[in-house]
Amino acid sequence: HQLLSAFVPLIVRICSGPDKYNDPDLCTASALALCKICMVSHDFCDSHLRLLVTMLEKSGLPTIRANTMVALGDLSFRFPNLIEPWTPHLYARSDIPHPRACEGAGLTSVGI
Repeated sequence: HQLLSAFVPLIVRICSGPDKYNDPDLCTASALALCKICMVSHDFCDSHLRLLVTMLEKSGLPTIRANTMVALGDLSFRFPNLIEPWTPHLYARSDIPHPRACEGAGLTSVGI
């Protein structure tokens, strides 16, 4: 638990300011780590849900959008009361132009 919490501020900083980090692999790994940590903790998920939705809507990397969409779908089963107010944002993402991100959006919206 302490090892994970040591990396959380760094992960959140990278996800909050992707324009400051030029490495797409770093940004993708950080986004995926944030999604996974949200699966572990209700309180953490509640605190960072807005960031996840912002990443879904604004990330310039299709892999981040696709991974975030799938994670939000998983979170909708894990913490349905947290995700429910955000479902319009998930449905709005079904128009993502990139094929990989669009596939994730389609699969996730079917599950919701």
